[in-house]
Amino acid sequence: NDLKFMFNLDKMNFTLGYYISNWKSNQYWNWSNYLVDVSDNPRLVNLVDTSTGVFRTWNGVERITWLERDAQTKGKVNALYLDGELEFNKILTLNFGLRYDDDKYSGYRDNARFFSTDLGHFDNNTADNAVTVVTGNPYTYWRYDVDELSYTTALNYKFNDHTAIYGRYSHGFRSPIEETYYDNASNLSEIKTTGVNQVELGFKYSNRNFAVFANLFHMNLTNIPFNDILADGSSEGDFADVTNIGLEFEANAKLGVFSIETSITLQNPEYKNFAATDGSFDYTGNTARRIPKIYYTIRPNVEVTKRFDIYGQLSYFGKKFTNQDNAVVLPAFSVFNAGTSYEYKNLRFALDASNLFNSIGLTEGNPRRTTSAADDVFLARPILGRAIKLSVAIDF
Repeated sequence: NDLKFMFNLDKMNFTLGYYISNWKSNQYWNWSNYLVDVSDNPRLVNLVDTSTGVFRTWNGVERITWLERDAQTKGKVNALYLDGELEFNKILTLNFGLRYDDDKYSGYRDNARFFSTDLGHFDNNTADNAVTVVTGNPYTYWRYDVDELSYTTALNYKFNDHTAIYGRYSHGFRSPIEETYYDNASNLSEIKTTGVNQVELGFKYSNRNFAVFANLFHMNLTNIPFNDILADGSSEGDFADVTNIGLEFEANAKLGVFSIETSITLQNPEYKNFAATDGSFDYTGNTARRIPKIYYTIRPNVEVTKRFDIYGQLSYFGKKFTNQDNAVVLPAFSVFNAGTSYEYKNLRFALDASNLFNSIGLTEGNPRRTTSAADDVFLARPILGRAIKLSVAIDF
């Protein structure tokens, strides 16, 4: 729910509001390890130790319920906010905003005992020898409050009706994620909110047929959680800072029936204050994982008639690292989409093709680094292959 009051004065407009929301999320996980062959349509594989005759799998399952999770997280967001704009004169404008959050979170997590129980259901088989179960007191209950003030201010200077520059500073936060609550339910003092501080300098130009936007930014994020689940069922439970300096550029142009849009982001996200107290690792200065330093899109469009158009879109994602130590690189890739649409009275027909050339792209890899991109087999998450969609929309 969002209740707001808007005030329009001579040189100033502002909004005063109150935002409230409630949500609940339940998680139930039951993970088992499967043994499969390496193929486009993998099959389950059974494994037997020929020296002892002991089976290591049951119908392809190598370990039954090695990880189990039963948890609930509830959140209540209470926020008062003020947003306004002050016009000093026709060329200089001030924008400002304040938001105060008094948020409440609560929930529970199970008290699972990893690899604790040999079920003994399968003779001469190790698949159920180390099952994770919940015994004794089943849950740990927790409560956590977030009390934060966010704010932003910006100045916009107009040279003329087509050109302007602006500067902005903003400070905000992100509440802890569900995995952070789960991992620290018995010791909430380990939980931290993620701070977000950003400075922007921008340039804007537009006329009837052409527009360009450029934004130079510097971002500092503090206390980013890392909660990857490791092979023994535990989580990393690490926190790190990231600084990112970059440039965003957008442009669009129109010439007759032809138009084109393009955007590019150049950035350099680096870890700060990311070292173990025992000296086991130091990732300070490394590139933040799963974030490419360059990303761009180009989208041309042809308006054949007022009701019929054709478009194409090329997206490029630069190389990135799969984990914090930057030891494994995910290669850069491109994706091409295309489509066409036609309007007839109140009907709109569209034919869209995504990943038209069936490119192979990896968006993220296994941060536990049990495999390497140089190996024959590499665990990573791919983009979807070619897909074609036909749709019809009706305007009433």
